[in-house]
Amino acid sequence: MHFVKINRIRELLVPHYGKSFVEKCKYLWKLGWNTNPVMTTCVVTLPLVMLGTLWIYNFHDSNPKVRKYRKHITIYRSDDPRVEKIRHYSIIDN
Repeated sequence: MHFVKINRIRELLVPHYGKSFVEKCKYLWKLGWNTNPVMTTCVVTLPLVMLGTLWIYNFHDSNPKVRKYRKHITIYRSDDPRVEKIRHYSIIDN
């Protein structure tokens, strides 16, 4: 079992010049998996876990049907012309 040095990646990819990016990635994945499977798994899973955490933190809305309560509140003056365009709707008022 030998470990591939970073500067040897270029030499290893020379036979794969002209092939698609996906084929090069598959080749590097197989090479990494054969030399050090634990490190290869960590290199792939760590960014996926980080992106998943970022998605849950930023983009996953806990209750998307309730649009009344937003993260950013805009306050208008009473003499602002945009006030006329605001629609008021509430289930409580009905």
